[in-house]
Amino acid sequence: MQKIVCLLVPLMFVCILSADVVNPDTPKKGVWDFQLEKVWQIEKAGEDVFGRPFSLVVSDDGHVCVYDAGNDINYIFDGDGRFLKAFAPAGQGPGEIQRQGSSFITDKKIIIDGMGSLNYFNKKGDYIKSKKKDILQSVVHIFISEDECITAPLTLIHMSDGNGKIRRLNLESGKDKAIAAFSVFEGGVASSKSQVVDVIVPGLTPTMTMAYAEGRLYWGMNDSYVIHISGLEGNELGVFRVRRKKAKVSDSFKKQYFSNDDIPPDMLKQLVDGLPNEIASFHRIDAQEGLVYVFVPELELGEKWPNIKQIDIFSLEGEYLYRAKLEFGDDLKPLFSPLHNIAIKGKDLYIVLTDKDDNVLVSKYRIKLPIDSR
Repeated sequence: MQKIVCLLVPLMFVCILSADVVNPDTPKKGVWDFQLEKVWQIEKAGEDVFGRPFSLVVSDDGHVCVYDAGNDINYIFDGDGRFLKAFAPAGQGPGEIQRQGSSFITDKKIIIDGMGSLNYFNKKGDYIKSKKKDILQSVVHIFISEDECITAPLTLIHMSDGNGKIRRLNLESGKDKAIAAFSVFEGGVASSKSQVVDVIVPGLTPTMTMAYAEGRLYWGMNDSYVIHISGLEGNELGVFRVRRKKAKVSDSFKKQYFSNDDIPPDMLKQLVDGLPNEIASFHRIDAQEGLVYVFVPELELGEKWPNIKQIDIFSLEGEYLYRAKLEFGDDLKPLFSPLHNIAIKGKDLYIVLTDKDDNVLVSKYRIKLPIDSR
């Protein structure tokens, strides 16, 4: 289906073509085999054994930055998997991070989002500076450069009327431009007397996710398999979707997420009732080398958290080309994170895995991409 929007302006007639691509749950070119070939695998950062890595980001030259929430610190490895440095521990001093969120690598700098500030380091882990987040209205999702980012709310607590905007923000000038608007998920909130709890359950709570490549922003709330394409000036370039049935979950399954939390029964019921009864359609979007990769959560019997074992591969215009499965053998499985523990960079895949003894491993695999097979 094609949607054509025509704008009449003085002395010219401009037509903007916006494609709506509806894909069946059958990729056009079938199953893709990444042909995973292990390059290296590490289970320690210096003398530190990995606790629970929450994010993994990779620079263009292959340096790997891992935030380990279990150890409350960040680690850097070079392209050969050699440990370089531990840096940015939890704390409130210069070079320390309070309540760390996402990590980013851009302009040869590592940027770490913490409570109240964005913290800049060089790729060796040396502290450079911090910027207060007082001009930010919501969550940073992407850095286009070290001074320019894309922001959007994650949940209702960031946007009280239920409507959110994706914005392009220059951190130096304060210039702010709305790119697109969307509705924010209104569940996951419970109240009792003066207490209010706002909960995000990764893989279950609908959240905003996005990627940026070649001047295009790919974004969507992951409660449905609908991904929008926008230009940085706010122009709509298209939308694509996949007709896929989502996996159901029960109330008892949802309650297990709160088994270790001291939540009053009335609030617990509100949280369970407010959460979706289905697993999210996708967990992360990535775009590079002329393709869009959508990481799909799956829920295995007996597992508390969903995991990433499937990647859907699309053209930049949203045509569903391939479905790829991630199988690592030797009783290895991906370690799920509310952020992202998997990254594709060029012809390499970086991932956090666990083995049968629950040891945590950071691994690099050489992969075959379908770039030349389109």
